[in-house]
Amino acid sequence: MNEKTSAGRIARVLTVAGSDPVGGAGLQADLKTITALGGHAMSAVTAVTVQDTVKLHDIMPMSADMVAAQIRVLIADIGLDAIKSGMLVNASIVGALADVLSEEAADVTYVLDPVLASTSGERLLDEAATEVMVTRLLPRAALVTPNIREAAMIARVEIANLDDVRKAAEAILAKGARAVLVTGGHLADRVDGVDNVTDLLVTADGPEGAVKFSTKRIVSRSTRGTGCTLSAAIATGLGQGKSLTESIETARDFVRRAIENAPDLGSGDGPMGFGNK
Repeated sequence: MNEKTSAGRIARVLTVAGSDPVGGAGLQADLKTITALGGHAMSAVTAVTVQDTVKLHDIMPMSADMVAAQIRVLIADIGLDAIKSGMLVNASIVGALADVLSEEAADVTYVLDPVLASTSGERLLDEAATEVMVTRLLPRAALVTPNIREAAMIARVEIANLDDVRKAAEAILAKGARAVLVTGGHLADRVDGVDNVTDLLVTADGPEGAVKFSTKRIVSRSTRGTGCTLSAAIATGLGQGKSLTESIETARDFVRRAIENAPDLGSGDGPMGFGNK
């Protein structure tokens, strides 16, 4: 059953992201996630990519005008309750998204997943574009969801432990973010011999605003698109009127079950399973 907003309407959620032909990350993962969680999923394509589960082979960016046009017509016709952005490719697209957000979607909840590099290490947003993202998009977002590497790049710090994660999150807050969820999938967090995945939420409320989300790590190679899926799920929850904490908890549970239900496809970083709500 579709979850409704307080107005009794299905939550309208837009993903602004690149296409993943594998179907496990990018806008394909976002569309599956939003739909599975009861939202109406829409997309604005920023780039067509050539990739498999092993590596990114090529990228063809859309023009910034084309990206903006996709978003503007959706706002005018259907309307939006939440927007999530992923891979934005270059400074022109980052700027175009910032323009649309400020001019036509100022009241729409926005979740920024700062996709800076691929899993295999290719840089997906250069330094100049990253700076535009930090100055123009980061202050607009209700939540920013960097992984460990992205948080380190944005905050310009080294991250080796959870204390470092918090310092990085606070540095990102200082750049204008309202709330930062640093995802810890790439950081070891062992407690009583158990390897956990710990995400840290830090808000502008100061020390009282820090919340740690921790669950036992699932050993799997089918973790493609975990960051995309998490941010899309959070945006859906926020678009449905849930609190930030509830949206994060629901999103983390969704990602966990998606890993558990992965179909074991491909020879590299395989896609998760999106079949169960």
